[in-house]
Amino acid sequence: MWSETAAAKAPPARLLFLFGAGASFGATHIAPCRPPLGADLYNRLAEAFPGTWGHFAHRADEFRRDFEAALDAYLGDRPTGAIFELDDMARYFERFAPDGADLYSRLLRALADRTLITQTVFCSLNYDCIFERAAFMMGYRVHYEAVDTGPVVPGHIRVVKPHGSCNFLTRRAGRPPMPYLMSGTTVEAGIEVVRPDLLEETLSAERAEPPSSRTGWPVMSNYVSNKSTPLSPGQICQVRVGFAERVGGADIVMVIGARPNEHDDHVWGTLSRCSANVLYVGGDYSKLRVARSRPLGETFEKAWPPLLTALDAIASDMPGRG
Repeated sequence: MWSETAAAKAPPARLLFLFGAGASFGATHIAPCRPPLGADLYNRLAEAFPGTWGHFAHRADEFRRDFEAALDAYLGDRPTGAIFELDDMARYFERFAPDGADLYSRLLRALADRTLITQTVFCSLNYDCIFERAAFMMGYRVHYEAVDTGPVVPGHIRVVKPHGSCNFLTRRAGRPPMPYLMSGTTVEAGIEVVRPDLLEETLSAERAEPPSSRTGWPVMSNYVSNKSTPLSPGQICQVRVGFAERVGGADIVMVIGARPNEHDDHVWGTLSRCSANVLYVGGDYSKLRVARSRPLGETFEKAWPPLLTALDAIASDMPGRG
């Protein structure tokens, strides 16, 4: 339960960032290339993994047009029906890394300069770990709320990932989940966080195991309209509860590169009901249904100067910074 987690016992955060795919796409200075947005994602996955995503070649146009709807149509009511595809998707998103000149790293430095780190929580809807890698490279420790069990220490970078993450694995000391997944049953198998710098090696080692005996599988929601989660769905649900708590306790929510999606009520419904001031970076501001909101710019890079101005104002108005 969220109320029993270490994060729930931590001080409230008055500033909340919400990152979507557009944030990672627009962060600049990402290797080996920009992570794709939805329209380009299928092509990248099919090219990298012809044995899984390549099998959807006959539906390629559907995936290019609307990835969520196409995968919805394939899965139907079988949330475990694309577990091998989800595994390869984790391998794909693992590869992206910042170089320190990216906008995630610059954002962390800007927050630190204004002594706002302890007042801030970061929510990412992305499977990638680019933001966390940026924090790790700068010497920060990341605390994944509702996942990590250790106490939150001042100076930790607090991260909420309500759709899972490529570095979330089922606990490798547990029972292999594959027999249950193949029968269509979702499995509660806990979540073990893998450090981003060890992720490629860890995923490769897990892939070397026979699927029937493998215990470490990525905990990520399907990229479908209801964000069903085949592995550890109960724990991901608690992460979403934590997100709602963070939104409810925030004075300012800064949305960067996340497109409003009516299907994701656990995200956008929560925001629509909040009392915080919402600052929006992205090209879909007209779709945002939040009473107290204003746009900062259409891309992360274009919004950078007004974003810094907003942080200056937040810092001057926020007591107890650190």
